[in-house]
Amino acid sequence: MERPHCRQIEDARTRLGYAALSAAICAAATGAHAQQAPTDLGVVDARAQTVQTTLPTDDGPFAAPPPGSAAALAPSRAPLEAAQPTSVVGRSFIDNSTIPSQNYDELVKFTPSLSNIQPAGPVSQQNYGESIRGFQYNQFNTTFDNLVLPGTVSTFAPQSAVYFTSHDLGSVTVDRGPGTASTIGYATFGGTLALYSKQPADVFGAEAYSTFGSFGEQLYGLEVDSGAQPALGGGRGFIDLSRLQTGAYLTGVTTNRSNAFGKWEQPLGDNTLLTFVGMYNNSTGDTAYGSTLAQLAKYGPDYGLNNDPHSQDYSGYNFDRYDTDFEYVRIASALGGGWNVEETVYTDSYFRSGTQGADPNGTTPNIEPGGTKAYVNGVRINPSDDVPGLSKHNDFRDWGSVTRVTKDTEFGQLRVGAWFDYISNGVYRTRIDLSAGDVGYATKSTGSPFNQQYHNRLVTAQPFIEFAWTPLPGLTITPGVKYSSVTRELDTSILGSTPAGETNATYNKAQWSVDAHYAITKHWTAYFQAAKGFLAPPLSTLETAVPAAIQPEETTNYQLGTAYQRDRLALSGDVYYIPFDNYIASLTEPAGTLYFDEGSALYRGVEAEGTYTIGGGVSFYGNGSFNDARFSNGVHIYQAPQNTASGGFIFSRHGVFRDHDTVYGSLLVKEIGKQYGLNGQTAAGRPTVSYAIQPYQTLDFAVGYTFPFTGPILGQHKIRLGLNLYNLTNDHSLIAYAGATASGTPLFWTDPGLSGFVSLSVSL
Repeated sequence: MERPHCRQIEDARTRLGYAALSAAICAAATGAHAQQAPTDLGVVDARAQTVQTTLPTDDGPFAAPPPGSAAALAPSRAPLEAAQPTSVVGRSFIDNSTIPSQNYDELVKFTPSLSNIQPAGPVSQQNYGESIRGFQYNQFNTTFDNLVLPGTVSTFAPQSAVYFTSHDLGSVTVDRGPGTASTIGYATFGGTLALYSKQPADVFGAEAYSTFGSFGEQLYGLEVDSGAQPALGGGRGFIDLSRLQTGAYLTGVTTNRSNAFGKWEQPLGDNTLLTFVGMYNNSTGDTAYGSTLAQLAKYGPDYGLNNDPHSQDYSGYNFDRYDTDFEYVRIASALGGGWNVEETVYTDSYFRSGTQGADPNGTTPNIEPGGTKAYVNGVRINPSDDVPGLSKHNDFRDWGSVTRVTKDTEFGQLRVGAWFDYISNGVYRTRIDLSAGDVGYATKSTGSPFNQQYHNRLVTAQPFIEFAWTPLPGLTITPGVKYSSVTRELDTSILGSTPAGETNATYNKAQWSVDAHYAITKHWTAYFQAAKGFLAPPLSTLETAVPAAIQPEETTNYQLGTAYQRDRLALSGDVYYIPFDNYIASLTEPAGTLYFDEGSALYRGVEAEGTYTIGGGVSFYGNGSFNDARFSNGVHIYQAPQNTASGGFIFSRHGVFRDHDTVYGSLLVKEIGKQYGLNGQTAAGRPTVSYAIQPYQTLDFAVGYTFPFTGPILGQHKIRLGLNLYNLTNDHSLIAYAGATASGTPLFWTDPGLSGFVSLSVSL
């Protein structure tokens, strides 16, 4: 039996110069994995099922749905091949219903059970927090081409606005599950937000693109594709350069961003493909930290920062600069005899520097008179109501490798491999007089201007083994185990009450997993999954005078689901039940921050999504979830909406006004259900104050027109015009708790108001 798509893959591989590689891998995959999705060579899917087995597509690890089908038009779809709850946001939706300045976490906001906080509006700003089923953004994975995207080393939480732009993504997959044993990452139990770079084109081409709109946004970009080069054996690649300048919905907030991304795929003979990827980013801007209810009432729901240089809220004082890069080299080979091997080495960095007020939007007084005493080199200074603040710097360099080996047998596929990662991180914060520039001061004559000065390292090793057993046609059962070893090393010079010196801790855990995937028919599949989850404690648990014996967080995930796809209908649904042990919480007291095990919790719920093609180019999309996440005492978990829902219409039709043109439109609403700010109890079991965030909705509209055009000089073009309107109802509801001031006054975020953007792209 020939594996689906193998013939067309071999034809395409012949054009690119490495047909034998495709034939070898397709033959190896026949039978045992015929139900699985084709995946990119050198790109392993979020479940890490196998090395690449087909011609790369923009849909990442899964087979692209037939053009014009309900699944192809959907803002989010559940692949038939997935063995856990999964939603794929494809290139069509990214191109037509979003703008290039949106962060990758905004591209998936219509998927089930996902909540994202973007108070600056649909512009490239820092990550304010997102959740999947109530798991926070440091409790699930973020990957790029199946490499773990690190965040701040202390909490594993990546910054979405300082790495990849949406224009360079082929698709984004939301896996609402832990995957199999070969799914690498710090926090697989909460799921995986998997980004996949788009594939280089087969022919030479270029695209110039731009976006203008609300908040003074100006985005300019240029992408050039080499096309497949016969002289290089079919090697192909592209480079994309972009520049963004914009304000934001929040007052006083701005962003300037420059990004360069490049990718090259190089065949080496008939059986090997070498892939290079590089990304370089610089972002600068003003950073808001939330507003009190009093400020929102006085200044309006969009208050973030002000223009008063005598205030700690002054936008000129709350400023950050980010410099990041991400590179990898990947080689994937079909060795024959059913053996495939993939090796990836990578590095990335994160350099953040900036300043901020000592207590933005709080009540901490300025430096004298009546405020903090200030000393420079032990000598008392007498400023006149100067503004206190912090100069901060946080940087890391990350090095790692991922090895995957598969062997096809008559009973199924064996998969073994390992992930190794090393991060070196330096942090310092200095008290400064913002009014006088970068002048450090101490709060007592014998003190140091340094508020924090330390270095830490994070070392991770994660070997795995699993076997995809196929006892019956259409049925695959995959048991496996991985072993996680995470070591934190902290070298402290100055860190609050933490004594100077070295502290380290190692956390080890074996994690089992098993899933079963059954193809009931070629249009209908079902799956069951159970797996153990693990997350090492954050660095802050070591940043205390007496480090607490905090245990890693652990879960046991159970999930059952199904997916169905025909030309005009795509449906999926699932239920989940996830006991959670050793939930880590903290409490700030006069003696310092106390970390403790808040006990057990339970996550459970039901999710569904579907798309129906009505006709005439119109389709209806809808999804919904009921999510319950609370501690064993019944208290709701922070930032865990009790339900989510999305729905609306998509229109896509060709040849409307002229041959080969396309008209696209979408009108989609997203509802986020009731949730709470702050976790629910202290170390002594006493309830804490909890801030209820009521349900809110946003309504987004997009329309675009794409048509061919013959120019007098450059020849044939494809021109696209687009209009995007966000939050059509101009809702300003409270959407999230943002923390608290130094005095404990709560801070909040509000729903960004109405905004609009016009986009233009010209392709050669």
